[in-house]
Amino acid sequence: MKKVNQNGPDVARICYIVVFAFIIFVIWQLLYHVLFMTVLRVRAAWVEQIISLLVETGGAAIVTLIVVQTLARTSRQLADLDREKEALTTMVVHDLRQPLSALLAGLSSAVKDERLPQQTRELLTIATMGGAELIRMVNDLLDISRMEAGQPLIEKTVVSPAEFIENGVHDVEQLAREKSQEIELVIPSDLPKVEVDSWRLRRVVMNIVGNAIHYSPTGGHIQVKASLPPPGERLLISVSDDGIGIPEDQQHIVFDKFAVAGNKDLSDRGSTGLGLTFCKMIVEAHGGEIWVDSRNRQGSTFTFTLPLTASTPR
Repeated sequence: MKKVNQNGPDVARICYIVVFAFIIFVIWQLLYHVLFMTVLRVRAAWVEQIISLLVETGGAAIVTLIVVQTLARTSRQLADLDREKEALTTMVVHDLRQPLSALLAGLSSAVKDERLPQQTRELLTIATMGGAELIRMVNDLLDISRMEAGQPLIEKTVVSPAEFIENGVHDVEQLAREKSQEIELVIPSDLPKVEVDSWRLRRVVMNIVGNAIHYSPTGGHIQVKASLPPPGERLLISVSDDGIGIPEDQQHIVFDKFAVAGNKDLSDRGSTGLGLTFCKMIVEAHGGEIWVDSRNRQGSTFTFTLPLTASTPR
């Protein structure tokens, strides 16, 4: 009877197991090293990106800080220069007022001298009108500077609206006569008195009517009207002309300082752009409003209001 070797199958099974385990171990080692190196590369790339981001952000922050500091320093320097310029301008303009007033007084006296030839008196009249315009510009610029600096300006008294309206028109009616223009006053006699700065509102009317004369044709018509619309809490004053009008795309700048809106046809006539700025600041200082209604080539109407019951700010 043949004897069977009982250890053979067990040894073979163990060899198979060992070989299989070895193969699994090799595969595992390969996978482990591949995955481990991939993680290392990912981590290295991530760290590199973080470092790069920090460097770039830090550099940008430093550059931004330098730019901001430079801009702030430049802004302070410009502000200082602007204050010095305003102070110098105010000083020069203030010093100009006295000699201009003396010159205007002398011209006004000479115009009244009937011993002078008519042609000479006409030339002196033109010079007087130019001097008066310079005085108005000087006064407007000084008052604008004072209001921008927050200085008190408005000095109120109780007056009839007709007083400052008629006086303002009177100051520029010679200009209208030179162009054969008609100025119509529509001022009801029953308007209530108002507590206002009569002198400065006179100049408001003078500036607005002067603009109407300037931009209206020879022989044109200008209407200055005062009314008390319901509910009667504010006085309404308007100046209408039949001039060239203001293009719609320029109407929003008419009250800006040094802005000149209007038609190019009159670009050679010049303007400082201060008159309407002065008007806006004075009207608003009284607690009122001012605006313009205009169409190109169809005239303009400037309107401002003055409160009658509410207290007005200084």
